[in-house]
Amino acid sequence: MLKLCLLILFFFAAKINTVFSQPQQSNIQAFLHQPDKYVTSEVFDIGKVRDLTIQITKAKNLIDSKTLNGVRLSYKAINSSGKQFGYIDADEIDALINAMEDMNANIFNKEPSSRPTDNFEYHYSCRSGLNIGGFSGFFSGTYGKMTWNQYVMFSETSSDKIIISLANFNELKSILSLAKEKMEAK
Repeated sequence: MLKLCLLILFFFAAKINTVFSQPQQSNIQAFLHQPDKYVTSEVFDIGKVRDLTIQITKAKNLIDSKTLNGVRLSYKAINSSGKQFGYIDADEIDALINAMEDMNANIFNKEPSSRPTDNFEYHYSCRSGLNIGGFSGFFSGTYGKMTWNQYVMFSETSSDKIIISLANFNELKSILSLAKEKMEAK
């Protein structure tokens, strides 16, 4: 009986470890890298915000003609030899844009009297692990006052949190809206 209990416990521990150790993947990433597929992909530049490049990725399975679209953000990290990529599935874009609009209207653009007094963070997480949001904290040039700092982070485990200005945050939101329109038109 003890052996059976230990075997069941081992099985569940192995299953939990498998679930938590799998990397996050968007639908477009899974589609592009799925085995037994003959896939082509096209990547179109749509805009650039600071060091971030925003592109539309259109993938097609040449066997069954199934297509999938998404947005790809890329960034050349200073401490890395390659680029980092973050994907946003087409069905995530509306929710991301809505979250960015809400953060902009109800959090980042509040009156100076409502500056953050504690550490807070707001972000939208995409399936791929890409996070876009903002956090309150001290930042150079704020002279001891807490301010909102907007960011893009390519994965929850990444040490690279790309700090962008509020103007860059709004520009990114506009480019994502444009990407959504272009994907719907194609």
